[in-house]
Amino acid sequence: MIALRPVLLLLLLAFALGARAADPLGRLFFTPEQREALERKRPQAAPPTTGITVNGLVQRSDGKATVWINGTAHPAPPSTPGKGIAVQPDSSTVIVTTPSQKIRVKVGETIAPAPTAGMSLGHQDSP
Repeated sequence: MIALRPVLLLLLLAFALGARAADPLGRLFFTPEQREALERKRPQAAPPTTGITVNGLVQRSDGKATVWINGTAHPAPPSTPGKGIAVQPDSSTVIVTTPSQKIRVKVGETIAPAPTAGMSLGHQDSP
């Protein structure tokens, strides 16, 4: 035990000197000018899309489906004609119906026509 004392004292001294020689942390936050410079370097937000993007599709075994369009989930009844969204059974194709046309879109694709007031995403008009 007595032989370990010098070794322990040397280790303790080495740790103490190492801690003293370490650089201080300095300021945690930047100055207002530095923060503004960092904000200018940050990439700007992408402009909003004017089209319709099909982000995802989940189709359950009972036939019910959910389609994510422009980041929003919409219930989609399978192959329902009319306005809105229809999902082909056993397929990754989504049919988006606009007032002027029906467009087949696969997950990940974006179509150019913007949604209009006459288009209902995921909800059918009731008589």
